[in-house]
This record gives sequence, structure tokens and C-alpha cells, in this order.
Amino acid sequence: MPTFDWLGKDKIIDHHKDVPFRVLERKYAFGAESENILIKGDNLHALKALLPQYEGRVKCVYIDPPYNTGNEGWVYNDNVNDPKLKKWLGEVVGKEGEDLSRHDKWLCMMYPRLRLLQKLLSDDGVIIISMSYHEIANLILLCKEIFATKQIVPVTVQTSGGKPSAGFNYVQEYLVFIVPIDFNPHPTSFSGGNKTAPFHGMNLATFTQSQRPNQTYPIYVKIETGEIVGCGNSLADRVNSGHYTGDLNDFEFNYSEAPEGCVAVWPVSNKGIPCVWRLIATRLMRDKSKGYIKVLKQNRKKNKNIFAIQYLSAGIIQKIENFEIEIIGRETANQTVMLSEYNSEGVSIPTIWLEKDFYTVNGNNQMLDIFNFKAFPYPKPEQLIQEVLQATTHPGDIILDSFAGSGTTAHAVLNLNRRDRNNTWGGGGGGGGGGVSGG
Repeated sequence: MPTFDWLGKDKIIDHHKDVPFRVLERKYAFGAESENILIKGDNLHALKALLPQYEGRVKCVYIDPPYNTGNEGWVYNDNVNDPKLKKWLGEVVGKEGEDLSRHDKWLCMMYPRLRLLQKLLSDDGVIIISMSYHEIANLILLCKEIFATKQIVPVTVQTSGGKPSAGFNYVQEYLVFIVPIDFNPHPTSFSGGNKTAPFHGMNLATFTQSQRPNQTYPIYVKIETGEIVGCGNSLADRVNSGHYTGDLNDFEFNYSEAPEGCVAVWPVSNKGIPCVWRLIATRLMRDKSKGYIKVLKQNRKKNKNIFAIQYLSAGIIQKIENFEIEIIGRETANQTVMLSEYNSEGVSIPTIWLEKDFYTVNGNNQMLDIFNFKAFPYPKPEQLIQEVLQATTHPGDIILDSFAGSGTTAHAVLNLNRRDRNNTWGGGGGGGGGGVSGG
């Protein structure tokens, strides 16, 4: 894989190792038992100072670094003031290099800080970075180089009604999520997936009887009560025993082969096409004995089955057996479980956020409410950061913000603590969200 390169990279690639360790000096405290830390100073030095105590312990990092729009008056690291860089800008690129140099220097500033955040991050930890279009492409390439084993996912967030510039109306910024491959978020308040009943159809229409003959078998159901009494031989069993010798695709379902008073239910899609069951027969009967299989009367427009068979997914079963979902009763037929008001819910983070609560104007209004004047330019609204933390952390996790300008991360953590009526969100090392202030 080709590496991501920029001018000055060779000067800063190991710079995080050269930054000296410093001892944090305690100035004041708001509570004797509080483990929250607010550090004032250069964030590169502050991150290095946190390493001895917090390396590999931080569960969530949220940062809102400079967007490098060309208007900021912040100081870049001196280590990139290299003769080679000056020569390229002044003699080779000329005036066009004045713009490009901002990107090179921005990358040189970000690289060692991300390397230190990488060391502080736990194995299952996440990093979320706010960014505008000015450096989003460079940021993604930089993250892919440093966090090669993680998922790097940009999420688009509408932050205003529009900012006209050079013929375009910019209405969005981005959240770059750096998360484990097996990332399993919590639901956000604005999008938790489509709610559905916990039982799902047993028909698996994406496979045919020739592909999965061991999942092609009749289920015997009593006509009067809807009780499952057993299963017939699978197509695989019939082939192995010599009872069927034809082509698997030519096997025809026999709806009359069932014990007296029962009917055979075969795997057939809603469109009347033969398919397979999701479970093999032995697993079906085991789940039925626990009440995890449901039998319903079938709408027979395109289907010869009198009954439809439904099952519970492994995830729902695990929640039941872990007492996360309460069983409030059982149906008479098959002793099928009746669950407390529960709907299974797909949990995923959408890659486009359009909620008006996330508009920058809300951050401005929150600052005005607190200070009665505009204390910070373009502060993030607390609701946005709270959604990020809600989706990615648990109570007790250590949360770090190493560009903590307006303290919005701390605000979001305190709100989560207040909501949960405890003080378990956050923790040491900037876990309260105050984190390390940018400098």
C-alpha cells in the first residue's frame, strides 16, 4: 500500500518520541474525590504527560482541532520550519505553494498528536474528530496510515442553513470515526434503526433446497392447536438413505406426509417459491422446547402452508437468557414466550446527520446563555457531543478531549452524569470531558 506523504513529514514522524515527559502540577480542585482533570498548556506536552498513568486506558477521544481554513491565527510546530519546505514553497511552487504549505504544516501539527492519542487509546477505544471540508481528505488519509487496523468512517453533519463560498453553499461539516472493526455502538436518540417484533419468519428465501438440503424438511403441526409435534426427514437425509435419488432441484414438497391430525409445513417464500428453513431440525426442536418458536395461521394466497413458523434470533435469545428481556408469560401452543414490551432494534450510526439540534447556532446560543457574550467562535452544540458519547461509551469510561476550547465535551459528560443520576461517565485523565486544552 502506498504511504501518504507530505513535505515536512520526515521531520515529525518520530517527533512524539522526542517530546519530553512533564509532571502535571495540581493547581486547584473542585472536589476532593473528583478524578476529572483539566490541563492548561500545549496539548502535545499535556498528552505526553498523561501517558505514564493513562496509556491504553482511554475509551473515547473527541477532538475539534483547527480546520485550517486559512483564517486561524494559531502557531504551528516549529519542527516543520525546514529549509527543504521553504525552498519548495518559494522556488518550486511559487505563490500556489502558499496555500499548499498550510496543508503540509497542518499535517505536521496533527501527526504527533494523533500518535500520542493512539498510545492513550484502549484496544476497544474510539476517536472522533470534527473537521470541515478544508482538511477532510488529508485527515482521512492520515488516519488510515496511523490507525491501519481500525475502521475510518466519515459522517456528514449538517451544521447550518448554508455558508456561501465561491459558488457553493456549504451546509455540512464532518465527524471522522476511528473505531474497531467489530464496533458495536449504542442507539443514538435520533436514529436507532427500525423497530420490529422480536419473532421473525423462519423461511430463508436466499437459499434453495439444492444449496442447503439439510435445511429442507417438513415441520409437523397439529391442525387444531398449532402445536409442533416434530420434523420429518430433511432432503439431505432422504438422499443419504436412498429414499430420494433425483436431482435436488426436482424434489417436490409433499404436504400430506404428516402424522394423523397434523399437517406438514414446508419452507416456502411469500411468493410461493420453495426455499429452506433458517434452522436445522434439531436446533428448531431445541428452541421450540424453550419457547423460542412461534406458530401462526398462514395467509395462503401464494402458499400451500396452513401455518407460518417464526423464530427468535440468537441475539434476542441471549438477551432473554441474560435477563435483559423479561418473559411475562407463555402461549398455550408450544409454550412460546411472551416478552415484555420489547421490540428488537437495529443499532447503527447513520453516516448523515440532519438534526437541527446539531446546528452551530445552537452552540452559539448556549455560550450566550452562559457568558452573555460570544466567548468562542463556532462552538459545537452540546447535543452533538452528547450524541457522540452516548453512541460510543459506557458509564465509567475515560473520555478525553485534547482540543478542549469551549469545554463542550465536559458539558456533555456532566449532562450524561446528571441524566443517569451518578458520576460514572468520564473518569481520570480528562475523563470528565474537560480533557486537555488546546494550545
